[in-house]
Amino acid sequence: MIFTTREIATGVVFIAFVILAIFLSNDRKGVLGTFTSFLRALGAWKVWSVFLAYGIYVTSVILLAWALKMWSLSLLKDTLIVAIFGCIPIVVAATSKKTGGELLVYVRKQGIGVIAAIVAYLNLATLDLWAEILIQLVLVFLVLCGPVAMKDPNTARVGRAFIGITLVIMLGLLVHTSTVVANTYESIDWSSELATFALSVWLPFAVYFFAYPLAFISACEVAIVRMKLFNNNKRPSLYLGSALIAGFRGRLVYASRFTMGWIPLMAKADDFREARHIMRRFRRAVRDARIAKRRHRADVKARMGVSGLDSNGNWIDRREFHETKQALESLRFIQMGYARNHNSTFTRDPLKLMVDSELESLPKLHGIETQLSADRKSWMAWRKTAGQFYLGVSGNVIDINEVWRYSGSISPSAFPNDEAAGWTKDSAGRETDEWHKNDWPLPDVLPPRRDAR
Repeated sequence: MIFTTREIATGVVFIAFVILAIFLSNDRKGVLGTFTSFLRALGAWKVWSVFLAYGIYVTSVILLAWALKMWSLSLLKDTLIVAIFGCIPIVVAATSKKTGGELLVYVRKQGIGVIAAIVAYLNLATLDLWAEILIQLVLVFLVLCGPVAMKDPNTARVGRAFIGITLVIMLGLLVHTSTVVANTYESIDWSSELATFALSVWLPFAVYFFAYPLAFISACEVAIVRMKLFNNNKRPSLYLGSALIAGFRGRLVYASRFTMGWIPLMAKADDFREARHIMRRFRRAVRDARIAKRRHRADVKARMGVSGLDSNGNWIDRREFHETKQALESLRFIQMGYARNHNSTFTRDPLKLMVDSELESLPKLHGIETQLSADRKSWMAWRKTAGQFYLGVSGNVIDINEVWRYSGSISPSAFPNDEAAGWTKDSAGRETDEWHKNDWPLPDVLPPRRDAR
């Protein structure tokens, strides 16, 4: 196996980062302990059995491809790279997907996404080893620091600069690759390059048929473990377990949505017939919820770009309303918790305390703005939605549990008070109409309030 300078550089950069993480850390024992814990976790039978099964499956796929003349020994190195770095992430991510469609979209992005196509093209022409190491080090720095800088409005400009530099570097690599390809077109082994690219496409799609059953089995196991909570911590009886798994019909969309609302009903079933009846109702609820979601998305799309108020006095274009409310509510709890532990003063940078999952439903340039009073006793935050409407929240230490909410077609101009336009506090009655309106795109499954046997 002959490795390219780009592949060697990637290995060098990875090893360098591991070594630096150990020797430059103030807590070397902690870093080594984390690494040891990781190795210990890999030794768990559930983990190594999955990877063993994965290795057997991939080997079987490769042997089948070899028999069909779709694979040759010259592709061994590329096969190992794709199987480890391209397909294992699919296996790991499978257990977090809710439907087979979600998993398939993830596989498509891994195999034939824009980034995958660009990487395949760039691999046609590599640089000298020193240049590859330097460029990869710079790109790693930009990719790691850019998103962090984008989270804070004060450093968002730096984040945008990092993105711009990354695009310039990628454009330079594309120009270099195009120049090399144009000058050496006839000497390139296009059949080998095409076979390598095809491998990076068909192998991830083949792994889908391993990842899907794994995700389904994992979801079934979670459901059974949760049922133990309602059965004196004992495994469900054979008839309940059989009815549960059979009721999922082999579909991840059902297994992943068997929520806590349905588990007590299933755990209390008296016999197999009643358990099957509950599962039929569950599947119907899943289908109804998915239909309701599609209708909700269609309604939001129909309102897109329409300004003004509807007949109920609510803003028409309600894109990102739910996501904005969620993010602002997270900020509110962050500020409340911070003030309780810091002498009744709020933090200047609450956005830095937010986890990525609290912002992942918003664009990377989320546009949330925050303001703190001079004495740090009052704060407010607001955001303009995609529908050109402003939502905001505010609080103060005089009554830390009191919350003010803002809604309006322009941004808030001052901290809230009883006379400030757009602001309403909870204790005055109900929330503002825009905040009171439910913009949640419906839960996945609504369990019945009563178990009608």
